[in-house]
Amino acid sequence: FSPVIFNLIRKMVISMYIVHVSFFFMFLNNVLSQEDNGDWLVAKKLREMIMCKLDKNTRPSLHYPNKTDIETFISPITLEFVEDSSSIRLQTWIELLWRDQNLSWDENEYSNKSMIIVEASKIWIPDLFLFNWKNKLVILEEICSDVYIGSIGWLYTSVIPVLDGHCAPDWTNWPLDTQNCEIHLTSRKYTSDEVDFILDASYKGYSKGLYMEDYIPSRVWELKEMKAKKINTFMGKVNGTDVFRVDIKIYIQIKRHASVFISSYVMPGFVMIVLSLSSLWFSPTHPQRIPVICLLALLQTLYLLYLGYKIPSNGAKIPRIVVFYGGSLTISTTLLILTVLSRSISTFKTKPSSISEILRKLESYDRINFFKFSDVKENENSTSSQPNEWQQLVLFINKAAFIILCPIYTVLFLHFIL
Repeated sequence: FSPVIFNLIRKMVISMYIVHVSFFFMFLNNVLSQEDNGDWLVAKKLREMIMCKLDKNTRPSLHYPNKTDIETFISPITLEFVEDSSSIRLQTWIELLWRDQNLSWDENEYSNKSMIIVEASKIWIPDLFLFNWKNKLVILEEICSDVYIGSIGWLYTSVIPVLDGHCAPDWTNWPLDTQNCEIHLTSRKYTSDEVDFILDASYKGYSKGLYMEDYIPSRVWELKEMKAKKINTFMGKVNGTDVFRVDIKIYIQIKRHASVFISSYVMPGFVMIVLSLSSLWFSPTHPQRIPVICLLALLQTLYLLYLGYKIPSNGAKIPRIVVFYGGSLTISTTLLILTVLSRSISTFKTKPSSISEILRKLESYDRINFFKFSDVKENENSTSSQPNEWQQLVLFINKAAFIILCPIYTVLFLHFIL
């Protein structure tokens, strides 16, 4: 064959192959479309039957006095404590499962179709909302999108709301604080005689009414405990009958990760204690004592201002760390006043009448020679006629202040860290 005829035959073969493949896919698509149309028709028929039975405003029950049991599954995902707004923010799965026998059907009549999805706005949804909401009111029936209906009348829906509930903070032990909060869910329309929310803990992985396998730990707060509990709250009497409201309360206890805060807030306090007590080992007339105490008081003042910036002001109790640094500043101020007075006393020229005798008695009872005044020399800056008793008194005041401040600082520091 010539090249022209060969190319012509090759193009004809390729064209016939493409035509055959196209016809095959058209046939396959037609068959699948007929099957899809059949499923769609069955689903449409089933949906029309379901919609005829739906009543959004009537809770499902064979008889009106019967209670509607709703199995409730709560699976926390993330947890955050918002310090400035005094709120606990919980993102969680909430799954609701209940039964409406009026919405059941025979699968054999609908091509073995066992489930159908209906928009939540067209069907009765359990009434559940966040009672102690802080920034936004969350109503579950308003955020549900779809409801799955099974052939035997079981209905299922799930939402992932962000529950922002009010939580009164306790800054007493800041930054080693522990917060106790709760998320309070309840029904607006129904009493416990009409609707009952059941926290089923029989499923694998559920503990204390919650499924914690999906929880993502917080980097700031350590979750110490979380549990859910159903409570029937007494509302009053109607026609002599007690009326109760069904509440679901999620109790949350969290503790701040304090490893970084120990070096930032606890260690500076310990260093300031050491500096404050060390200043008492200087002689009251030593030229470096007043500058050291003034510097210490300045650091404590600045640190209190810093704590006022860091600690939220929405707590009911004064934080212990503020009490500690405030007490330390008071002690530093007292030491400054004591130093000035000691310097003034050491310049007295009059001879005291009974101070020497009192000091000698104290020295006689001192078994460890802590109050030893006999070796005190006269002040170098004083005149030769200046009596030694005043210097002994100043030394006594200095050592007594050291003994008094040691237990005071110990109590303050232990009260702060424990």
